[in-house]
Amino acid sequence: MDSERYDFHVNESMEGWYTDPFARHEARWMSQGVPTALVRDGGAEGHDPMPDEPYSVTPTRIEPEVRPNGGSNLQRADDAERSGPYDPELARQRAFDVYDMSGPGETAPLSLGFWSRFTRRKPR
Repeated sequence: MDSERYDFHVNESMEGWYTDPFARHEARWMSQGVPTALVRDGGAEGHDPMPDEPYSVTPTRIEPEVRPNGGSNLQRADDAERSGPYDPELARQRAFDVYDMSGPGETAPLSLGFWSRFTRRKPR
């Protein structure tokens, strides 16, 4: 068993980045309490096979870095309710707005004859 090999009690709940128990790298990925060949130094990941030696330090969990962003990338389940019911006219206008954002020299995805059926004409 690995715990006998490393003279360390294997904690199967250890999953993730931990300090390298062999003190060769900043971090080593642990899977079910066993060190793997996946290592990390300065944000760069690589592979280094586990040495056939006992741990030189006890591995300590490295918590993932969480950067606050004020929730700008979160969506709420009730976002659709706050924006009101579906408005087909607004959806049509937004579709045309996307079309109007094409840059110079870009061609329309469909012929202009197709689009003209959906534009309103002023009465004469």
